Amino acid sequence: MTLKTTSRRGSSSNSNSHGDRGYTNSDSEPSSFDKKQSFQSSTFTSSSSNDSMTTVDILRERNSNSFNEDSDDPLCFLFPDGKEEDDDDDDVTDKCTTFSKKELNPLITVEHPTTDVTTKSRFAIALGNVSPTNTTDSTASATTTDSKTQDYLDKRAMSPLQERVNAITILPNVFYCIYFVVAGCWLTADVIEMVRQSDVGSSGGEERDIVGGVMEGESEWTDMARNVFGDEGRAENTGCINIPMLPHLHALPPLPVLAGAIGIVAHGPFSFLYHWTYATKLHPAKRIDHWSRRLDHAFIHFASLCMSYATSGRLDYFLLCAAFNLDSAIRQFEPRVRPRRNQMRTTLSILLYILPVCRHNFEIFLQLVVIFGLCGWLFGAYPIGGWSHAMFHVVVAFMPHLIMISASQLPASQHQIVVAAQCAIMAGKA
Repeated sequence: MTLKTTSRRGSSSNSNSHGDRGYTNSDSEPSSFDKKQSFQSSTFTSSSSNDSMTTVDILRERNSNSFNEDSDDPLCFLFPDGKEEDDDDDDVTDKCTTFSKKELNPLITVEHPTTDVTTKSRFAIALGNVSPTNTTDSTASATTTDSKTQDYLDKRAMSPLQERVNAITILPNVFYCIYFVVAGCWLTADVIEMVRQSDVGSSGGEERDIVGGVMEGESEWTDMARNVFGDEGRAENTGCINIPMLPHLHALPPLPVLAGAIGIVAHGPFSFLYHWTYATKLHPAKRIDHWSRRLDHAFIHFASLCMSYATSGRLDYFLLCAAFNLDSAIRQFEPRVRPRRNQMRTTLSILLYILPVCRHNFEIFLQLVVIFGLCGWLFGAYPIGGWSHAMFHVVVAFMPHLIMISASQLPASQHQIVVAAQCAIMAGKA
């Protein structure tokens, strides 16, 4: 006996027999419950070649291979929550993320059918352990981290006015170095008097021999003065400079003095540009990798390199510092910014140029240690909030004078200082 049934859609009629019993098409179709169960099962199953894996298996497999080139950074262990504090701009950036949001969203969404509204929560992914029970702990940890981060940012936040004050407090260093060079502050009255007595033979024989030995032949700076200023701007065959607008610049300054001035003056415009223009306009999250900030930090290393010669007067030590500072400056332009590493390198570059001062003037060395110690406290603790950075610049402004005085006392500077003293005597300006 054959049973004919009409399809619900009324499009065709078929017959089906299974053993002794007959089933219509409607009977053989899966129920709505089966469809829903099948659909839910399929959404949590991923096919990979011939095998199918559950969500947990996928995450465990992904987690075992999750250490990509970005997560090899040792700073990830210093900041287990994946956040690294910014050193200057109060920014906190995610440095150790393993999965992208686009990859994680379809995988780690958990539905709670017991509630009226579908709740989506993202649970923590630990190595080899993925469990919905970690959701509460992860949420609490994230809340604590966000609170600490917000407190850190609030403490170091600066208004546009404070950023502009930061820029203004950079300028005294630049202006002082220019003044020290062109005003001849590196040539003291004691040296001029010593040279005058040596020329007239009124000083002791030892001093006369020292000055006479220094004045034998022409220095490289004498040749440079001849090439730069010509016959009108110098006294013939002496290397002296005669510029009416610069009456106290009798000769080119010593190379260590000039090196220190070049480093500080070169860094000034980039620091001013960042603090005055971009730090007042950019969102804190956008500042950390902005080109103006990178240049500011890179030229800190250039200034440190120049001052390493200003405090040592030695070419071999200058080349040693050049290798370190140039490498540090290049690292400032890496796609991934690592503030903690950059802080450590900047601190080391400062130590490299103040240590040589200890050899020839321990008093100046102690003063530099006090200045940079106070700067480190202001920069690290931020005791007066957003004004701490400006105060940091104010304290640093005492450093150029000490560096210039130290450079003037180096043996490498004495030859050119004596040349300038003799030029001042010949011109009747001393």
